[in-house]
Amino acid sequence: MTVISYAQNFEDVMLLRAFKDINDGFYIDVGANDPTNDSVTKAFYDMGWHGINIEPAEQWFVKLTEQRSRDINIQMAAGTERGELTLYEFPDTGLSTVAADIANKHVAEGTFAMVEKKVAVEPLTDICREHLSNTIHFLKIDVEGVEEQVLRGIDFAVMRPWIIVVESTLPRTQIESYASWESILVSADYEFVYFDGLNRFYIAAEHQELKAHFSIPPNCFDEFIMNCSEDSSVHNRTIQEIKHLQATLRGIENSRAWTLLMLMRKTKLSCKYRLSLMNPSRFKSRSFSRPRVIAKIVSKTQQMQANKTHLRAKVVATLSNYPLLYKCARKLKNLPTPLLQQQAAHSFVKHSDTETQEAEEHAPDRGSMLSANAQRIYNKLQTMIAQPKQRKNNCE
Repeated sequence: MTVISYAQNFEDVMLLRAFKDINDGFYIDVGANDPTNDSVTKAFYDMGWHGINIEPAEQWFVKLTEQRSRDINIQMAAGTERGELTLYEFPDTGLSTVAADIANKHVAEGTFAMVEKKVAVEPLTDICREHLSNTIHFLKIDVEGVEEQVLRGIDFAVMRPWIIVVESTLPRTQIESYASWESILVSADYEFVYFDGLNRFYIAAEHQELKAHFSIPPNCFDEFIMNCSEDSSVHNRTIQEIKHLQATLRGIENSRAWTLLMLMRKTKLSCKYRLSLMNPSRFKSRSFSRPRVIAKIVSKTQQMQANKTHLRAKVVATLSNYPLLYKCARKLKNLPTPLLQQQAAHSFVKHSDTETQEAEEHAPDRGSMLSANAQRIYNKLQTMIAQPKQRKNNCE
């Protein structure tokens, strides 16, 4: 079965190997942060698991409460003893920490805004004691530089996670920082089995059968796909831009301007061609008894051509704001060459039907109008062009 990996570095893929046969497991996530984006526990939650999420930052705690109704969500920090600490919070990031030196480094880089807040702190065993189940399948610790304090607050005689995953590099670096705390796990009978470049994985001595699952990194045989949700840090900007462009394109395609232009292009009847058919110089003969009608037709045609130029400019201007759609705008600059005048009768009837059909798909009333107008103008032109001499002789 294909699963979705939400974790930052495929930690969930590695853990799913070990727990693929467990449908109702239990986890503890210290430094849970966002409930979906970069979450190690999201894939397990979707499979029916539940657990404890510990997160001191208000922003992420609220989201956890809203999206993880089966989980136990606790807003506090984990440490070595009960008390209160200053949380250096960096909104909209996963960099919030209780380590002042690390926080000051982020501020010195000038990239993130910081907010200081007081938060409660307790040893992890005390926080989880009343919520512990009989089995803790895995414990994940990601606390931005204070992993040692969290580990020293665990009574491994009370809590025995099968697997422990600990972030083992300094925040935003590849510098490994596990030397100060790994002895805590080793003395509690946990064996190091895997390093993924960011985290170190440890297995309890009583579950050595799981060790075989950590011999190789994630690969195609794990049958997983990356998270492409709206909150994904990797895909979010791209997806939002695509959705915006798609919405803009739909708006343009549904607009009256675009509909009129596409009708003209598809029927291959430019306004210049229509004007050439209705050239007033063709009807200077005294035989034509309705000069006002001709003048009105010519005026309407000239107005149509002016409107077409305006509409085309509007669409081009709109599309030009979006590089990915600019090719569409360029195509609008070269409308079909007008048909030769001697082919007018055949082309006018042939394409007016197409124009009517296309128009009726978008606006039935407009299609009917185009059909009637096309037939009326065609009949008038046939009468005036095909029999000019007869008209002149009759008048004389």
